[in-house]
Amino acid sequence: MYDFSPKKGRAWTPEQIENMMKPLGKSCAAKTGLTPELQEAHRKRDFVNDEKLKCYIHCICKMLKMFDKDNKINLDNIRKQVRIALPEEQAETSIKAHENCAAKGDVLLFYLLDERNL
Repeated sequence: MYDFSPKKGRAWTPEQIENMMKPLGKSCAAKTGLTPELQEAHRKRDFVNDEKLKCYIHCICKMLKMFDKDNKINLDNIRKQVRIALPEEQAETSIKAHENCAAKGDVLLFYLLDERNL
């Protein structure tokens, strides 16, 4: 699992999260053949129904240990990572979204949610 630990209990800034994710995105884009255009669209939350994009998202989730060995959502790891990376009020909203999607068995939906619209 990647170390999300910010200094002295502070949540990560969006820039810090983006910088941490860049190497993962680069690696997963290369592994899946995702185009730079689709990768940028994903970054901007413009999701299209594309098989390579789905594989890219799955790759990132696997690298972050968000799935268990059976490709089920690993809520324990997600809760830990989210609580470390996000401010408390955002973390709890994000965790609820992950839990709701996991309960429905939707593996990729939680990544397509924008918590500002919940």
